Amino acid sequence: MGEESGEMASDVPTRQIMHYRARMLREPRFRIFGRLTSEYAIDMFTRNLETQLNYIRANQKRLRDEDAALMGVAHIADCRNIYLPASFLGSRIGQQSKISDSLAVAAAYGPPTFFVTMTCNTNWPEIQSQLRHGQDFTDIPVVVVRVFKRKITLLEQALKTMFPHAGGLLYCIHSIEFQKRGLPHAHILLKFRSDCITAAQINAVVSAEIPSNAGDAALVRKFMIHKHPSLKKPLSKYCQRLDEDGERTCRFHYPHPLQATTSIDIEGRPHYRRRNPGDEWVVPYCLPLLRKFHCHLNFEVANTSHLFQYLFKYIHKGMVNDGTKDTNS
Repeated sequence: MGEESGEMASDVPTRQIMHYRARMLREPRFRIFGRLTSEYAIDMFTRNLETQLNYIRANQKRLRDEDAALMGVAHIADCRNIYLPASFLGSRIGQQSKISDSLAVAAAYGPPTFFVTMTCNTNWPEIQSQLRHGQDFTDIPVVVVRVFKRKITLLEQALKTMFPHAGGLLYCIHSIEFQKRGLPHAHILLKFRSDCITAAQINAVVSAEIPSNAGDAALVRKFMIHKHPSLKKPLSKYCQRLDEDGERTCRFHYPHPLQATTSIDIEGRPHYRRRNPGDEWVVPYCLPLLRKFHCHLNFEVANTSHLFQYLFKYIHKGMVNDGTKDTNS
């Protein structure tokens, strides 16, 4: 496993992955290696992953018996596939367990009040201040993920106190994942004692309009505008499709129609107030949070009974719905 850093006691036991993580956080050379740091992280993570998988492969019977005891069944049938237990990060049974736990919370306390999506901003001062000349955020992945994790903690702390008349926060569940361009973002489900169901209540928390204040308007235009490529350019793979008539459609329904008031449709979905030209492209947001965190922070009302199961499954998506073969048969 190699020699420990001089700052760490040599007789203190540590896991292999913790050894690699300590090196990345403590040794300055990993701050100047750029993308070689990412290559090192991937190599060391896959080495640790291979060790775990080898252990699981060699202990299949015991692991099946242990999981059967936890699930209260006589046994788990043998199969040709390798059985990945719930303790293995990202396993199908582990993801299903998270969904079950989340749905149990929703069954006990009710569907979530808000659904929040927060995306890392690479221009945060905490990230930019750590860049060397010629570097960008991809050269310091350790800094990016640590800053984002701290921002998530601060966001959840703010959400606990920013709605004093909502009766307190009953639960907060989040899931962090990475976009294809490498930036982390989080999906957060929040449940307050008081629901946010009337137009007045929704307007007091969520906005889908460009503010009149110049500073606030600049924040919205920078972080909260949904954009499509021009008609001369290819479709956006993220959100655009061609319908039967050959017209481009957006799976998020942008641009939204203008309307003078917030309304709730028959299915309980809110349609936010959008009164002025340009508001058609605004992603719903909570202005105090946007001012505080300066990043893409989608804030949606989500307290309808037909949505909560989809939302809880969505925030824990991964190996459960990725189309791969079931290794837990």
